[in-house]
Amino acid sequence: MLIQELPWTVWQQVILPLLDAVSLTRLSQTSRHFFQLCNDEYLWRNLVFDDYNLSHDVSYRNKGWKALYGQLEHSAVYTWGENGDGRLGFGPPRGNHWQRLSMSVTEPKELTFLRGKGVVSIASGGWSFHCLSKHGKVWMWGTMDSEWEARGTLAFKIVSEPTLVNLPQDICITSLACGRSHAVAMERNPTVLWHWDNLWTPKKVVFVDKLVQVSATWRGSLALTCKGVVCIVDLPTPTRSENEVHEQETLWQGVSFSLDSLREDAVRTQNNAVSEAIEEGDRIVQVAGLESSMIALSLFGKVFKIELRRLDELQNTPATYTTLLAPFSATSKELNDRGNTVQRFVSGAFRQFAVYTTPGRVLLGNQDTDYSGEYTLEEYKEDEPETNSDEEEEEEENNVDPHQPQHFHFISRINRGVRRTSRARTSENSNVKIHWIGSNICNVSFGDYHTGALTTAGSLYTWGSYSSGALGHGARRQDIHHPKKVSALNDKFVFGIGFGGWQSSALVIPKEVE
Repeated sequence: MLIQELPWTVWQQVILPLLDAVSLTRLSQTSRHFFQLCNDEYLWRNLVFDDYNLSHDVSYRNKGWKALYGQLEHSAVYTWGENGDGRLGFGPPRGNHWQRLSMSVTEPKELTFLRGKGVVSIASGGWSFHCLSKHGKVWMWGTMDSEWEARGTLAFKIVSEPTLVNLPQDICITSLACGRSHAVAMERNPTVLWHWDNLWTPKKVVFVDKLVQVSATWRGSLALTCKGVVCIVDLPTPTRSENEVHEQETLWQGVSFSLDSLREDAVRTQNNAVSEAIEEGDRIVQVAGLESSMIALSLFGKVFKIELRRLDELQNTPATYTTLLAPFSATSKELNDRGNTVQRFVSGAFRQFAVYTTPGRVLLGNQDTDYSGEYTLEEYKEDEPETNSDEEEEEEENNVDPHQPQHFHFISRINRGVRRTSRARTSENSNVKIHWIGSNICNVSFGDYHTGALTTAGSLYTWGSYSSGALGHGARRQDIHHPKKVSALNDKFVFGIGFGGWQSSALVIPKEVE
């Protein structure tokens, strides 16, 4: 048998995964047959994950992995938005903590301190940023907790420039997530997570089972085990001094649940929608933390919302606080294998979440919308953005309250005119909003009242409240009611984004990646 006659699956599943990037490239140059084999997106995706310490949960990218691999060495960090407290990392703010005027940065600006540091992912909290390098190091800047109740704690302290989080030198962080006022991270030891509300005193939590993902809510953290069990981790204990002694390592104890426990409780409480949706062998494979709830994706493509406001009751009757989000779920059985191929993906923050599907569709939802009715799906096409007339845009700007939660104002054409759909309607059984924002979107990130969508082609679109310039469209103080491309990054390829509060961030590489 000739080497070319080996079955495709043997090459793809056994031989090629053993090769490094250089070997794959050389083999691809030997023949058309090997060129096709060695340029498989799945192979290069795994090389990016392994060689650049990129988490599986960063984005739902389905193409461009080989080009990305070749450029990640040259990543750069850009931030913009509210900067009155120095949260963007460009140096000390002016004035005292409560008497500073807003100093907005209204277009993306490079944070040159992080140039050459190999940053591969970034996340934003309420008033801060964290980023992770390919070497497993974490930088933080901003204020972890700017609420008045946090005064006197280390969380209230301003970090005006990127500073390494005080983690042990011998550990490698592999994934990172931010809540409103804390951060949580996994390390290479899969039974350990770290969480902190300040960069000086991170705390270690040990688990019995291996972890596959961490996420953050406003009230704590979520740790997903390899068995599909979600463990809820309380917020780290506030610290007033770097010398203050706390227990630095704890064995996790707390509320947990799985699809098995949900199904058992749903049968007992006659919650038919939940019990009938959970098939034998199904399990949770991905989670997204929101303000007071979470989104869970199952192996077979079901999407659930779980309320987290009453943890004691959640432990005893989890099905009572669980809703099947049918319009976000697969209509037929699919397979979402974290270590292989996924057909659905979830992300979220604050009150918004996104569900991504294989054809490139992204559906947006809200955790606590209380409207009922039919679902409205509206498509936004990247190459033909729809816009209002000048008179209509001026009228919309006057009618929008930037301090109210965003309702995803998209444009839809009806009859001879153009109208704005201000609120998506929801079905009675899911109690969430839904929008279809188009295709080829691999990541959606949410601030308090502004949103960003990243495409597989490396373009960034934003919309929502002006939010001190966090939209990135310049100094004109206006809200944007439909996705608009951030033109300041036109000469860059954006591969990662992190929105939060009233600030935004992007990770970019040279445009040659196209």
